[in-house]
Amino acid sequence: MNKTLSEWYHSLSTKDQSILLQRFANSPVILQLIAFLSQREKGNFKTRDAVQFLYADDLDKVPYNKLQNRYFKMRKQLLSAYQQSSTEIDTMLIPEEHAYYKSRQLIIDGDIQSASQLLKELEKQCWRLNMFELLPDIIRKRIYCHQVFFQHDKTISLIDRLKEAIVLEKDIREVQLIASTAYNTYITKGYARAKQLLDKIKAYAHLHKTYPRFQMSYQMHSLVVGSDVGGKNVQALSRHYNKLKGLRKQHPDMPIATPQPHYQKTASAYLLGREMAINFFKGDAEASHDAMLRQWQIHADSNYNIRLGERAYINRINMELFTGRHQNAFKTAQSLMAHARENNRNDSLLRSYKPIMECYAMKFSGLHCNNPQYFLKKMDTLLAFLKRTKNVYLGGTLLTKAMFCAAYQYHRKGLNALKQEACMQFLEELKLHELFPKLLLLLKAMDAAPQAEKKAKMIKQLKKAMGNDKSIQRNYYLDWGIKMLLNHRVHSVLK
Repeated sequence: MNKTLSEWYHSLSTKDQSILLQRFANSPVILQLIAFLSQREKGNFKTRDAVQFLYADDLDKVPYNKLQNRYFKMRKQLLSAYQQSSTEIDTMLIPEEHAYYKSRQLIIDGDIQSASQLLKELEKQCWRLNMFELLPDIIRKRIYCHQVFFQHDKTISLIDRLKEAIVLEKDIREVQLIASTAYNTYITKGYARAKQLLDKIKAYAHLHKTYPRFQMSYQMHSLVVGSDVGGKNVQALSRHYNKLKGLRKQHPDMPIATPQPHYQKTASAYLLGREMAINFFKGDAEASHDAMLRQWQIHADSNYNIRLGERAYINRINMELFTGRHQNAFKTAQSLMAHARENNRNDSLLRSYKPIMECYAMKFSGLHCNNPQYFLKKMDTLLAFLKRTKNVYLGGTLLTKAMFCAAYQYHRKGLNALKQEACMQFLEELKLHELFPKLLLLLKAMDAAPQAEKKAKMIKQLKKAMGNDKSIQRNYYLDWGIKMLLNHRVHSVLK
């Protein structure tokens, strides 16, 4: 293993060795091991030599076998994390970061002139792309290069630009912090509080109006948070969407959030997510479903390594349910559950029971739950969590429970869930707070005896309620009611 470690390290290019040091910047002991490897010739070495180098201060205090085991663990960590090709390491950085690390290596190698020229071009590129996160370090290195050659007159304008770059870096990071907080604030405290944070981003966009990245950030995050509100202002969402789309057309290579590999594709995926939401609020379910599929196609690109998150799965499940693709929705819900397990996300795993149960409530589509009591226990655990965290999705989750209970004859539990304040608020927003309780009571009565006249009357009411209403979500619940009535079978046991 020592020989393998040494040969692998010495096979890395200078650039990749620099990247390796950067990645382990917060691990002093591993940095010492890298230093040990760099000081030795390529080839095998004795474990004792490595232990003595790494733990010189501990040799008289700690038994040798313990120090040796520490070394073995560290060696394994280094090999398992970085025994990969240079191409794989390249995927961790954007081109501008590669150029910056190359300039640093040129300085270390003493080629100051080449480093200075590379940094000059790199600074121009970063100003053009508004990559404020990199600019201060790039300009500092440019100042250093001029100072080496005693070109102090050339550092004056650089120092002025450094001052501006430091302010811009601070402000773009503040925008990123606000954006990270805004969505969570909406989930836990509502849109009004989140809007206050979005207004702060808007203020930065106005302050730095000569730098379009701030304006792009404002438009994007207004879309991300606003598209979750429920379509109360589709025109405002469309306005944010069109402005962002126009800005991206003018600046296709400019990052919006933190610069990372494939950030252009990440932005495209986000935009498609917003297109999906806007079409949803306009009442065009198929167009919304199409945007969702195109978003997933970007994620399916083999060269695009950003993994799908829980929100993407939930959006896909919803669009498949809203367009009547119930079997597809169930498969996606199962994938979400597997995704949560794979990533050891217990909170996400708990939330994944909601879409699974909503799919099972579509009994008329051929889906059937063999163990409803198990899922009801999971649902109660989820509801307790949502209540404790004051989550805005509590009302919709209670309605899912009510639908599931109606489908599997747990009528008392379903009606209790429906009567809760959060659920009634959710139904009131959809203008279903009067109709839906009557529907569930009728389904309960029909499980005891046929109710032909009441059934026909309710179906007529549900169809009338659909009318010309373009609300996809509202019509989805109404359609569920109609199909439950049309496909109902009398059950002798009421629970």
